[in-house]
Amino acid sequence: MKGAEDNYQLNYQKLLTFLSRKGQRGYIFARADDYRLIRVINNSLLTDLTNKRIRTELLFLDPKSDVPLVAQIEMAFENAKALIVANLYQIVNDEQNGLDNLIHLNFAREAFWEFNRPILFWADAQSMNVIANKAIDLFSQRRHGTTHFETVAVADISDLQKRKELEPFLSSERFEQIQTDISILERRLTDAKDTAYHHERIAAEIALPLAKHYAELDLSEKAKDILEHQSSHFDLKDHRLLADLAQVYYLLHDYEKAIETLEQANLQIENRYSIGAYPQQWFVNLSNLANWQIELGHPEKVLERLLNADKALGYNSVNEEILKFNAVLIKDSLAQIMMMSGELQNARKYFQEILLILERLIKNNPRSEQLQRNLAVGYEKIGYLEQMLGELQSAEKNLRLGLSIREKLSLNNPLSEEFQRDLSISYNTLGEIEQELGNIQNARKYFLDAFLIVKKLSQINPLSEKLQRDVSISYNNLGDIEQALGDIQSALKYFRNACFITEKLSQKNPFSEKLQVDLSLSYDNLGEIEQELGELQNARSYFQNSLQITEKLIRNNPFSEQLQGDLARSYISLGDIELAIGELQNARKYFHESLLIRENLNKNRPATEPSQRALFVSYNRLGNVNKALHDLENARKYGLKALSLAKNLIKNNPFAEKSQRELSISYHNLGEIAQELGELQEAEKYFKDSLLITKKLSENNPDSEQLQRDIAAGYSGLASVTQDINSAIDYLAQSVDIINQLIAKNPLSKPLKDDVVYYQQEINERTSKLDPV
Repeated sequence: MKGAEDNYQLNYQKLLTFLSRKGQRGYIFARADDYRLIRVINNSLLTDLTNKRIRTELLFLDPKSDVPLVAQIEMAFENAKALIVANLYQIVNDEQNGLDNLIHLNFAREAFWEFNRPILFWADAQSMNVIANKAIDLFSQRRHGTTHFETVAVADISDLQKRKELEPFLSSERFEQIQTDISILERRLTDAKDTAYHHERIAAEIALPLAKHYAELDLSEKAKDILEHQSSHFDLKDHRLLADLAQVYYLLHDYEKAIETLEQANLQIENRYSIGAYPQQWFVNLSNLANWQIELGHPEKVLERLLNADKALGYNSVNEEILKFNAVLIKDSLAQIMMMSGELQNARKYFQEILLILERLIKNNPRSEQLQRNLAVGYEKIGYLEQMLGELQSAEKNLRLGLSIREKLSLNNPLSEEFQRDLSISYNTLGEIEQELGNIQNARKYFLDAFLIVKKLSQINPLSEKLQRDVSISYNNLGDIEQALGDIQSALKYFRNACFITEKLSQKNPFSEKLQVDLSLSYDNLGEIEQELGELQNARSYFQNSLQITEKLIRNNPFSEQLQGDLARSYISLGDIELAIGELQNARKYFHESLLIRENLNKNRPATEPSQRALFVSYNRLGNVNKALHDLENARKYGLKALSLAKNLIKNNPFAEKSQRELSISYHNLGEIAQELGELQEAEKYFKDSLLITKKLSENNPDSEQLQRDIAAGYSGLASVTQDINSAIDYLAQSVDIINQLIAKNPLSKPLKDDVVYYQQEINERTSKLDPV
């Protein structure tokens, strides 16, 4: 029994050291199959920790409490520096609620690290088995191995915990697999050095894989040390070794060295084989090169080679592995480059080919969750592309296909935070499409579905910045919907909630460009609401706050096209405010600043659908403000530029609903300018052209409130230029009927109420001019 006693003491000392050593954080598991031992060990630990002046709390979780499990743990830390959770096994083994409890704890794992204090969870054989198999993330991100009393303790791989704050965490069993691999490789390296093992074999088979695993876990110094000591033993004529070495350089963020090394690897392959006989490694290398060059902003350096590879693959091959590992990689890289270059139709072609390949693979391997996830990503990518093209109906169809896959994966993997977040993202994306289509209630449903998922995840893990940001995004989406429905107070509440979260996150992490951009967007949303409420000075203040954030970000990142686009958007918002308060010269100045930015962006890169649309908005605004200033010559100049741009967008993509609507808007605006100039026949032609387009769009999307309002505005335009008062009254009556039908569906909408008042006043004015009967 001497050995068993020694083992007990060793295990006990491990627990005591973990709970008492300064700076410890995270959590460990201890397992005792004899429950009496748990009480004995806990009593001893509490005594020893008290003697070390470490205040320790013994917690029994209560799953029936209204307080979530993670919140119970957080409350226990109010008066403690270390925590022992004595009944994890009871929580997990509960027949009715054990799985729900485990889901809660699995999602809360990041919070256990964020507490910055040590936690000991007690388990038994049954609960430990369930955790290891059902809550892989919770299991793999623990500190050390599970300490098992009555059997030999699992080895402690503490050195791995030195990795940089353990964020982002490696999911599932990958973290533990790397731990195991490192432990084996370290032993092999030590043994090999003491034998006559060949130096080149040590370098290739042991040292290089070990360096890669160190780099994966951010143990950069260890990885660099290995590379330095083994560099003279690497066989630089082995293309496989060079490819592995390039991956290590990439993980160490030495991108120039990574690209140079991978280029050498492929050059060796090209010198050895003909293009039709290139091994699979060449295609993998080329895909990695493309991805790295895309990250660095130089996709043109690999484009020609990708195109040649695409031709050389031979897609009629029956070799499914070639299809999977070569064709999909090459085509995805080509699609990404096409999107960066503005060649969206070519990008679509490659995405469609990827879908065909994945569907073929899944047919032969229907149980592969990874292939299913890849297929969902494929549908989402092509849906996003079609959204950029303005093909909203087609985008909706593909996004629904991706959503269907996401729903099945999340249902089959309820403990996977990744799958749950994937599902919320799919809901949000579909919500955006429905909103663009004018299907506001459908959009609201999708946004609510996404909100419920991320809200639950954030309640389970309240310290996760990622999940808090997800919640703020959902609040903004719901605010957009309530604003569209006319419930301004609800929209204001949602936007304020989003802004509150974003301000807190940006204060904690002031150097995060992503969070600063989020904060700028929150101020924009609040500005729009204040503008709609008529609080123009408040709106101006929010828009100026947004502008200041963007200007500061641009000073730090002057070449960011995204930030330049955000700056142009801020100028548009401030111009709208100046226009609303009658400061027309200031409005024109802001709109002109936005135009200069957008023209410059379109000059410096290939034109894309989104960039062309942004330019269209600037031309439109300048046309409107010049019309308000009675500068009709410039108003018409910018109106014709907007019209030309809208026609060009339709020429490139004739089925895009958004482009069709922009063309309709251009015709309508030019009709108003022609009316001001007294060119009534020209104005009537423009109004009829606009109305014809809008009616066709409405036939395909009859539930769109925006399109119905456009039709009403079209009839109003015709009423303004007709010389027949009765015809004018008939046109306006149609406008009133349309708006009243919309109000019946959306009774809180202030814009709709304003519309019907305006049209009715126009009817009354014309009726007063009729001769009395």
